[in-house]
Amino acid sequence: MLEEAYLTYKNIVRRKHSISELREARNRMFELYLQLQKSPLSVRRKVPYNIRRHIGKLLSNHKGRERRANNIPSPIKTNRKISDVVTLSYRLRKFQVRKFIIRKAIEMLESPIKALTLPGTEWLFERDLLLTERCEKIVGIECDKNLYKFSQFNLPFKNSNIAFLNKTDEEFFSTPKGERKYSTIWPDTEVKFNLIWLDYMGPFTKNRLTVFEKALQNDFVEDKILFGVTFLKGRENIYTQNLYKETVSDKDEPINKLRSKAITTLYLDIAKKCGYRTKVLDIVEYKEPSGGAHTAPMILILLFLQKGGIE
Repeated sequence: MLEEAYLTYKNIVRRKHSISELREARNRMFELYLQLQKSPLSVRRKVPYNIRRHIGKLLSNHKGRERRANNIPSPIKTNRKISDVVTLSYRLRKFQVRKFIIRKAIEMLESPIKALTLPGTEWLFERDLLLTERCEKIVGIECDKNLYKFSQFNLPFKNSNIAFLNKTDEEFFSTPKGERKYSTIWPDTEVKFNLIWLDYMGPFTKNRLTVFEKALQNDFVEDKILFGVTFLKGRENIYTQNLYKETVSDKDEPINKLRSKAITTLYLDIAKKCGYRTKVLDIVEYKEPSGGAHTAPMILILLFLQKGGIE
């Protein structure tokens, strides 16, 4: 039936019949086409693909003309605007998080800042850190080879202060002494960090604790250190959820309430085991853009560690 309606429409267009006949044939064709779209794939395939494709284009163009005639914005443009607004609003929250960490670093760290980060492709945190003129060195690490190559193009202008390595965090903190050469520009290659921000985009896992323990045990940090870690709030596997319940006393509470308390406790226990006293500066929950109008709930834990004890 759709093929017949399509051929009738084409015939009317070719012979230039009246507008009313053309409109009637076109509407009939569109009606049958929309009915066909609700049918199973096996039924749709009985109509030749080129006919279905052409009618689909005609319908799309017709809807576009109707929207313009009635001053109705395109849904694509509307979605894009919504996405832009959502992205800007949540980017502002991430901007505030970055500024908060830098402000705390300036307040609490006496010596020049030597930072380790997971920079991402835009280096936004690192650029702001360099602008403070308190930052002496930055080491960035990126495990993904493609992202690493892309991020190299966006290195901040003061890149003599920055070393950028294509390694995982665990590989980095497993590097033995004597092999920690981060940059040919720096004469003292054995850098100890007093600011670490591991801005993970994925959920918390037990491996994150291993990385933290190696950073403290393998002499990568100074006696006073500001340590921040970011996780996706959710999507933990069953083993991680059980770890949360083993760590806190209120085991019957939902995971959403246990998460931040359990993760903080786990980090504090490792710091204590490695001889550091720890102060929890803040636990911040925020949302980050994750494509289109979607956002990802995140959690930041910011700690201040001091070897032996906090005054």
